[in-house]
Amino acid sequence: MKPENTTIDNNEFVENNIIWTKLAETKSFDSELQQTFKVKRDSFLVIKIDDKYFVLNDRCPHAGLSLKGGKIDNKTQTITCEWHHSSFCYKSGEVREWLKLSRFEKFLGKIFLKDNKQAEGMMEMDPTPIETFQTKILNDHVWVGMDQDY
Repeated sequence: MKPENTTIDNNEFVENNIIWTKLAETKSFDSELQQTFKVKRDSFLVIKIDDKYFVLNDRCPHAGLSLKGGKIDNKTQTITCEWHHSSFCYKSGEVREWLKLSRFEKFLGKIFLKDNKQAEGMMEMDPTPIETFQTKILNDHVWVGMDQDY
């Protein structure tokens, strides 16, 4: 186990048992408010809203598709997956709506997925929150914080 506060390199350090990884310069978000980054085994989506940064697992828990490009609603504090219209609180990961599809869209999904054993049951999945992560700004860079066990 690493000591409480350890600098690993210029892009990563440990503080209070949280591993902090540098993702991007804050100014890069001036032109692109949603960006994805690969860290360890996962892709992370960073979104900038009103000069604050939020980091989520980029994969929608329903089908594993990217959340990048999803609609952001500042009033409800949600991001909506553009594929199956599930929405999640970008602060907590809480599910706000799950598979908001019309009956016809659900019917089509069942028809097209009926012979796919891996996709069987996808339309009946229980709502699953999305992972969110700590963020901080240091030296004009966005950092994501993860438990050491992550």
